[in-house]
Amino acid sequence: MKKSSVLSLLLLCILAITLIFTSCVESNPNSSTQSSQESNETLKISEGLEYELNEDGQSYSVIGFGTWQGENLVIPSKYNGLPVTALADYSLCDMYYLLPITNVAQMLKGERSVMIKNVVIPDSVITIGQCAFFNCIYLESVIISKSVTSIGEGAFAGCVALKDITIPKSVISIGAGAFAACKSIKSINISENITTIDLFAFVGCISLEKIEVDANNQYYKSIDNNLYSKDGKILIQYALGQNKASFEIPDFVENVAYGAFAYSRKITHITIPESMTTIGEYAFSGCYTLIDIDIPNSVKTIEDWAFESCYALTSITIPESVTSISDKAFFNSNSLIEVCNKSSVNLDINCYIITDEGDSNLVYMGDYVFYDDGIDVYLIKYIGNELEIVLPEYKNGVEYGIYSYAFYDDAIDFARPVLYMIMSDENNGITHITIPEYVTSIGKYAFYGCSLIKEIYIHQNVKEIGEYVFGGCNDLTVYCAASSRLGTWNPLWNANIYGEPNGKQWMIPTVWNYSTK
Repeated sequence: MKKSSVLSLLLLCILAITLIFTSCVESNPNSSTQSSQESNETLKISEGLEYELNEDGQSYSVIGFGTWQGENLVIPSKYNGLPVTALADYSLCDMYYLLPITNVAQMLKGERSVMIKNVVIPDSVITIGQCAFFNCIYLESVIISKSVTSIGEGAFAGCVALKDITIPKSVISIGAGAFAACKSIKSINISENITTIDLFAFVGCISLEKIEVDANNQYYKSIDNNLYSKDGKILIQYALGQNKASFEIPDFVENVAYGAFAYSRKITHITIPESMTTIGEYAFSGCYTLIDIDIPNSVKTIEDWAFESCYALTSITIPESVTSISDKAFFNSNSLIEVCNKSSVNLDINCYIITDEGDSNLVYMGDYVFYDDGIDVYLIKYIGNELEIVLPEYKNGVEYGIYSYAFYDDAIDFARPVLYMIMSDENNGITHITIPEYVTSIGKYAFYGCSLIKEIYIHQNVKEIGEYVFGGCNDLTVYCAASSRLGTWNPLWNANIYGEPNGKQWMIPTVWNYSTK
């Protein structure tokens, strides 16, 4: 597979158990190769794997599971008397086409046939191929031998349970998306010998608190637990697991790498320094909790997908210095309702455009953001952390609508399975919402993905409802004061986008003619 197609696969997938295998190897990353080999030999070597003779005719690659089954995989160092030097591309991955999955519902439940939990890679192996362990969602621990020099693109992408891994000093390169969506990893150590860390290597590692780099590494360094280029001009990866709500990008940074902040679930505010002139592709993609961002007058270009899927971002100011903005820069940021455009660029964004921040129609009431232009009033977004909420009264009972995507949570997007794995247990946590009588409309996808809500009540005052309002709310029951669907309600208003046509989950269970809460 070509590199571009692998990157495309990783982007579609990204775009999240604590067994420590101490009985197999000493926890000290500096333990000798010999002790590692001796520890490995105490385990039963796995039999039945599938191999292929390499082009040199003197070594083999593992190319598949073959007849082997189990949880603890110990790869042999030799096959047919010759060394095993590589794990081939896709060799031990858990791809959907290998599995007995018959419908989307099974996939969303995480049903898999590959149950591999622990892996020991022998000292004979030099290369871990691209996507070698891709999507092995039960994999908890990997012992990489001290002979491996390269970890391929997407090698461990989607290994959401992987928590214990040490990258040995022998590794020189880490491929694109190598550890993408490894949401249980808390720390990464970069040795002095690593020369290449490709795009998205640690994207979606939402528990990653610390990235440490050996001081002697000539290409990379760590500052406050984050990964930078050696000269500090590129912020390569922000450690997403840090417990920080705000972050100021240092003023020596000139560029934020692809996906450096992607899928952050904690940052609410980011300040960009005057040293930056470009906000690059995917820089803040999927920053679900990002409420506001300060863009300085030094920025000239905002590239593709820079703020894609920033669901909490309701407004942004484009400074006059900007001369180019991609049409895809704010793709899928559905809560972005108002842009203050001080630049000369003609924006093609589906929201309200103003040129003076003083003309803003956004009203902040505690944890709620409203839009009020004097004619229409909408609840745009809830930005708080409470699990049970009662929607507030707005200005002495003025009626308002719930805007489309207001509580939207992209926690279970089956179109991007690895993204689902990152986010599936990271949803907004809301368990109960009370909709008061002054709410008159509910926009499309308003409560999409709020999977923890069990019941919701819709008053008779609600005259308009959009489609798929409760998509993905599989445990929800809706109670309606109306006796049947109004003609102004979309026919798919209570359709579950994750169900199957004519299946029991296709429509959200609905009780009509309710009279009490």
